Amino acid sequence: MFYKAIVVGAGPAGLFAAYNLSEYGLSTLVLEKNIQLGRKLLVSGSGQCNFTHAGDLEEFKDKYGDNFNFIKHALNVFTNKDSIKFFKAYGVDIEVTSSGKVFPSSRNSTDILDALVRSCKLNGAQIQSGVEINAILEYDGVFQVSTTDGDFFSTENLIIATGGTSFMHLGNDGFGYAIAQQFNHKVTKLRPSISNIISVETDYAAISGVSFKNVTMTIWHNEKKVRDKVGDLLFTHNGVSGPVVLNSTRWIEAGDLVTFNLVNKPYEVVQKELEQDLIAFGKDSIGLYLRKFAFPRSFIAVLLSILSIPADLHCANISRENRKKIATYMTKLPINVASVGDLNSAVVTCGGVSLKELNPTTLESRKQRGLYFIGEVIDIDADTGGYNIQAAMSMGCVCANSIIRKEQIYGN
Repeated sequence: MFYKAIVVGAGPAGLFAAYNLSEYGLSTLVLEKNIQLGRKLLVSGSGQCNFTHAGDLEEFKDKYGDNFNFIKHALNVFTNKDSIKFFKAYGVDIEVTSSGKVFPSSRNSTDILDALVRSCKLNGAQIQSGVEINAILEYDGVFQVSTTDGDFFSTENLIIATGGTSFMHLGNDGFGYAIAQQFNHKVTKLRPSISNIISVETDYAAISGVSFKNVTMTIWHNEKKVRDKVGDLLFTHNGVSGPVVLNSTRWIEAGDLVTFNLVNKPYEVVQKELEQDLIAFGKDSIGLYLRKFAFPRSFIAVLLSILSIPADLHCANISRENRKKIATYMTKLPINVASVGDLNSAVVTCGGVSLKELNPTTLESRKQRGLYFIGEVIDIDADTGGYNIQAAMSMGCVCANSIIRKEQIYGN
């Protein structure tokens, strides 16, 4: 009933920590509340499981919001290339897309979960699922974990890898935050990340499914610019989505304004271009002229309807005021944020156990020796593209290495 390490949570962070610990020979127990292991991992990437990105680590810098400096050590200890090697070693064929996303070639997340579980079991780690933890107590450096079934387990090293509160229907109930608070840790505000925006405007429902490549989104809060983000934009039946939105919702709140530069040119440049072109295209309709920018016809119809400009109006008859309106719309298309998709629909939880209270080189608590927090339960969230699973495995490795070093120094 005594283990060198107990891991609470059987996602990629917890399982990879257990693999590394058991590979070294340390007795390790993984406790999972759900009967099915890795439920969230199984639905990752619509079940295809984009588990890392093949780019240079320098490209990872802007993928973790404002917290890259904390995760940087872990990403360098266990890199994206190490992830690929690990899964290949456990029989997973790999496919790298042209954009650098890395998938199992089967496009089946089960292959990734099976490799993680198999790596643990082959090294002797014990995994118990369907376990409801009743209490966790600490006495003189030893943690005692009791379950609702009346079982008791003890350990010197307790790893909390329970995930966040996104996708709550998969069993993510925020249990890890309660444990953190029990040991006097601060839990930062929990918000949805990798989620859609529901807009105040309803005009765009007619163009649901229309997308734009490589646009610049600017986030405004109380009329102050928060930041710019570049990526693909998708209009939905009730707002906007697409990578540029999904990778930015960690910074967006209800009441904010987001604007989109659809042509990636400054307003002044577009305004001048329109001034010259509308003379040259004088006899053409404004609706036809706007096709020059590769805008879909349905979008042009919505644009002109919003601006109250007839689609069949000749370019030569466009007033100076309307020309400026068109230029503004093309470079600063406004979306007022009614809400951001809730935590239950968000892919990742933004916020969690405060990074100030964790050691980035070990993931050990600065408040309680022997207590570790890894994965989505801490205040780390990343963009889409495999960066979250990579961070989870990197943290699992660093945490395990820390425990192994302690065992090498202090073990019998």
